[in-house]
Amino acid sequence: MVANCIRRSSDRDGHYFDRRACKEVEKVSIGENLKRMRLKCGMTQTELARKVNVDNSLICQFERGTKAPSLPLSKEIAEALHCEISDLVG
Repeated sequence: MVANCIRRSSDRDGHYFDRRACKEVEKVSIGENLKRMRLKCGMTQTELARKVNVDNSLICQFERGTKAPSLPLSKEIAEALHCEISDLVG
């Protein structure tokens, strides 16, 4: 049952939110922004992967939202795409 999988947390003011749902939204947002920025630079997944020294399958996973890049890797990706990390996190 889905309801059993939801992890609820509260902020300082006692407002509850679903931590897992927030994380999933973040991954999708980063993936969509990464793909948009990569295409804007006219770069393939393989070209981006080579610039940041990772396998192209990892770039694909980021864009699909199944994985999210670490902060140091996000910095490298942003530099390779000539943008800011905030453009990726959006």
